[in-house]
Amino acid sequence: MNFGRRPVAFYRRPEYRTAITKSIAYRKNVDESNYQKIEGLRKDILNSPYHIFGEHSNFAQYFCTGRKLNERKLVNEVLQCGLMNVISTALRRVADNSKSLLLDVDNNTCEQFNSVINKHIGGKRINFSQKQSYSTRVYTAVVSFNTDGNYIRAIHKKITSKSPGIIAKKFLNHTADKRRTLRRRRVLFKLSGVYKSKKKSCGPDEHYGLAEPLDDFLSEEDMKNKKAEFIKSLTLSLTAKKTLEYETRNQSDSQTWFTERRNRLTASNLGKICKMRPNTSCKNTVFEILYNTNNTKTNAIDYGKESEDLAIKTLEKIIKKPIQKYGLIEDNATVEVKCPFSVKDYESLEQALLEKKIPYLINKNNTVELKEHSNYYYQIQGQMHITKRKVCYFFIFTPKRNKLEVINSSEVFWKEKMESNLKLIYEECLLPEIVDSQYRKRMQKNDGNPFTSLTKYHAPLKSHLDQISSKGAHNRVTFLSNISQNVLLNIMSDMVRSKILQDVKISGQFSVIIDTTTDISNVEQYLFIIRFVDKQGQAYDGANSMQGQYSGLRIRIQKENPRALYIWCSAHLLNLVEVDTCDCCTDTKSFFGEIASIVEFLRARKRTAVFLKYPNQRKRRLKRFSNTRWTSHDRVLLVIYEKFNALVASLDEISSGKDFDRDLMSYAKSLKNITSFKFVLILIFMRNIFSITTEVSNYLQSISIDFIAALKLVDVAKHRLQVMRSEIGCTNVINDAKKFAIGNGLEQNSFKIIRKKTVKMMSGEKVVHETLSSPSEKCRIEVYYIVLEKIINSIEMRFKGSREILKDLCFLSPQRMMEFSNNNNTLPNDAFQNIDKWIPSIDVSLLKIEYTTFSNNLTELLEGQGLHPNKLHIDHIADESDLGSVSLTSSSNEDEDIEVTKEKVSSLNVLEILSNYGLTAAFPNVYLAYKSLCTLPASSATAERSLSVVKLVKTRLRSTIGKSRLEGLLI
Repeated sequence: MNFGRRPVAFYRRPEYRTAITKSIAYRKNVDESNYQKIEGLRKDILNSPYHIFGEHSNFAQYFCTGRKLNERKLVNEVLQCGLMNVISTALRRVADNSKSLLLDVDNNTCEQFNSVINKHIGGKRINFSQKQSYSTRVYTAVVSFNTDGNYIRAIHKKITSKSPGIIAKKFLNHTADKRRTLRRRRVLFKLSGVYKSKKKSCGPDEHYGLAEPLDDFLSEEDMKNKKAEFIKSLTLSLTAKKTLEYETRNQSDSQTWFTERRNRLTASNLGKICKMRPNTSCKNTVFEILYNTNNTKTNAIDYGKESEDLAIKTLEKIIKKPIQKYGLIEDNATVEVKCPFSVKDYESLEQALLEKKIPYLINKNNTVELKEHSNYYYQIQGQMHITKRKVCYFFIFTPKRNKLEVINSSEVFWKEKMESNLKLIYEECLLPEIVDSQYRKRMQKNDGNPFTSLTKYHAPLKSHLDQISSKGAHNRVTFLSNISQNVLLNIMSDMVRSKILQDVKISGQFSVIIDTTTDISNVEQYLFIIRFVDKQGQAYDGANSMQGQYSGLRIRIQKENPRALYIWCSAHLLNLVEVDTCDCCTDTKSFFGEIASIVEFLRARKRTAVFLKYPNQRKRRLKRFSNTRWTSHDRVLLVIYEKFNALVASLDEISSGKDFDRDLMSYAKSLKNITSFKFVLILIFMRNIFSITTEVSNYLQSISIDFIAALKLVDVAKHRLQVMRSEIGCTNVINDAKKFAIGNGLEQNSFKIIRKKTVKMMSGEKVVHETLSSPSEKCRIEVYYIVLEKIINSIEMRFKGSREILKDLCFLSPQRMMEFSNNNNTLPNDAFQNIDKWIPSIDVSLLKIEYTTFSNNLTELLEGQGLHPNKLHIDHIADESDLGSVSLTSSSNEDEDIEVTKEKVSSLNVLEILSNYGLTAAFPNVYLAYKSLCTLPASSATAERSLSVVKLVKTRLRSTIGKSRLEGLLI
C-alpha cells in the first residue's frame, strides 16, 4: 500500500465523531419504537467506517449529507491492510452501548448502578457515595440496595468520620416517610411489582431509562363519568353495611378500615376540612387524608385504647342505658368518648384547663364545655346528621374526675358551616385524587382570579358565578369588577362611619387617640381612635410633633377648644423611663451594647444552628432590641438568662475554629466576657427591674384600664423600686448573681480582686484621696444606686403632668369613696373646684352633695353587682394570662413587701352601677363626672394595635392600594 495506516486513521477521527453524533441526533427524533431506535443506531455505528472511506451505497440520505469533492474510495485498501478490523473492534464497543448513547448517560455499569441507588436513598449529599475510592462507592451502593435503601449509620460514620447534621437527619426522615407512603399506596391500590408514578409530561424519563409514551390526562367528560361510577360503587346493601361495620370496628387494628376509609370522608376529618381558609390549597389536606401512614404508637393512644372500655361502662352507669359497640344508643342518641392522657393525674378538669392541657374545652361561667369551633364539635355534629340522631353524649373520662355534656344536633350549624364545604372538597379535591391520582396536578393550576379559587370553599359564590357564565357576555350585572367592589366597600364603610358618629353624638363625650406610621409604600398613614365621652381629651405617643408646647398638634387643638385635655400615653412614658435607665451609666451602656453585639453575631444561619442545638429544653431564639416594642428589653434578657449555658457553649465552639474563619473566632472570643461576674451581676439586676416595669407596661396596654388605675400601677412600680434601693436589696442581688455563676459553672463567681490604687501626695497637700475599698462597694455606689435613682426620678418627672389632671378626679376612685363612707369623713372645701373648667355643664355644689349620698350607698350597690366591698382586691397576679385586668394597687404599709394585685372594683364598675340601676337621674353630676373620667385614655395602645392592622392590609403585594379603598377596608 502506498498510504500509511497511522496518518489515515489519525486524520479521519473527527469524521467518525461527526458521523456517530449525526446518527444519534437523527435516531432520537425519529418516530419509531425504542427497540428500532437502538438497532438503527447500532447499524449506523458499525457501518460508519465504510461511509468515512467513500462507500455510501448502504446509507440513508441523512447520513451522507455534505460535500463529496475530491473524495477517494479507500475501502478496499483499508480492508486489505487490516485497518478495518481494528476500527470495527473499537466501534463495536461503542455500538454495544447504543442505548446509553441515546439517553446521554455514562456507559460504566457500576457507575450506572451506583447512580440509581443514590437516587433511591436520597442522593449524593446524604450518603456521600462520591467520597473516598471507587471501591467504597460500589460497596456502599451494594449494601444500601441489599438493606432496602435504609440509612446505615455505621457506614456513614466510616466514610465521613461524623454523623449527619440536623438538616441531613430531617432529609433522611423525610425520605423514609416517602418510602413508607409508597409501600402503603401499593397495598391500598393493590399494586403488584414496582410502582411507577405517572408523569405529567408524556415520553421517556431520560434519568431512569427508556419508556414508551404515557397516556394523557382524562378528559373532563371521562373524569365526570368515572366519578359517577365510583360513587355508585360505594352503595352497599344492608348486609354489606353490617359486615363492613363489624370488620372495621377496631379501626386502626383493621386493615379493612385503612382501605375503606380512603374512599370516604371520616368524621374525624370534618373539622379540619370545614375550617380550611379560602386561600389554602387543598392538596396537602387531600394527601394527609388519603395517604397518611403515621401509625406511630404513643402513650396517649395506648392510654385511650386501654381506658375506652372502662369509660363506656362508666357512662352506661351514669345514663343508665346500654351503649352499642358502634357508639349508638337506641333512644335516638350517639356517644363520643374521650380519654385525654394529659389530664389523667389531675384532680379536676378546671385545673387542667387553667394549665391549658385540654385545648378543645372551655370554662364558661364555671361550667366546662366543648368549644364550638373545635374539631370535635364538627365531628359530633357530622355524626349526628349522618346517623339521623338528635343528641350526643360527649363524655370526658379521667381516673379522678368525669365530665358529661349533652350536645344537641344543629341543622343550622350543618347547613351554614359544614354541608357546602364538605361537598365541594369531596367532589373537587378528594374524588379526583381517588379516581385518578394523576389528576392531583391540576390542583396546582390557578387562573389568577381569586374568585375562582374561592368557589371551592364557598357554595353561594360558585352558584353566582355559574349563573353569570350561563347568561352570556352582554347585559349582565356581576359585581365582580374592581369598580363595583370599591363602590360596595365605600357604601359599607360609610354605613359604619355614620353609625359611629351617631353613637358619639348620643354619648355627648369622647376622647381622641392619635398616632401615625409609615406603610410599606413609604406613605404616612394617620389614624385616630374615638373613645366616647363629652369634651375632647387627647392621647399621643409623646412625639414632638404631637405634644410640642409651641407648634405641636396638642397646641393646635387646644387653640380651637381650650377645654381639650392633653394626656401623654402612660405606656409610652414607661417605655421612655426604661430607655433612660439603660443609658444612665457606663456599665449599663456597655452591658446592653454587649448583648446587642451577641444577638447580631449569632443571627447568621450557621451560628444560629450552633446555638439552637445546645438547649435540652424548649428551644428559644435570641431576641433583638426594638424601639417600638415596649417590653423588648425584658424579652431579650429573659432569653439570655434562661439559655446562658447554651450561649456560652456556642461561643466556645465558634471560638475553637473548627468550621469558622479566624475573624469569627476572634470576635467570638471577645464576646466571651459575658462569663465575667460583672456581666452576670448586671444581668440579674436588670432582670429584677424589668420584672417590675414589664408587668406594669403590659397592664397599661389593656383596653379596659382607666386613668386612675393607670397612675396607681405606676405608683406601685415606683414603690417597689424604692424598696429595692437599700443595702439589703443590693446584697440580695449580689447573692443571686453568685448563685447563678456557681450554678452555671463560671470561673468568676465573685468580684474580681483589684489592687488598690493610691495617688502620690504632693508637697504641701493635706487632703487624703479616698478610694472605694472593695469591688462590691464600688458596684453598689456606681451602678446599683445610680440606676435605681435614675429610674425612680424618671418616673416622677415623666408622670408629673398626668397627676395634675388627677387632683380633682382622685375622689372618684372607688377605694377613696369606700374610705370616705366608712370613716364618715367630709369633703375638703376645695374639692372639685377645677373640674368645672373641664366639664362646664357640671354643678360643683350639687356634685359634692351627690358624692356624699352616693358613697354612703355604694356598699349595697356593690353587693347587688356581685362585687363585695370587703374583697376589694384579690390574689397576686403571676402570669400574663390576666392582662385584661382593670387595675392594680399596693399595700399601704411601706415596711412590708409590696405585691401587685388586681383591683376588683374600678371606675368602670361604678359607671355600670349608675347606668344599670337607673341612677343617672338621681345622681346626674356624679354620672357626668364618672362618664368623663372613664373617657380619659390611659394610653394610646389601641391606636398602636390599629396601626398593626394597616401592615396586614397594605402588604408588599398590595403596596399600590388606593387611599379610599384602604380606609374602607380598615373601617
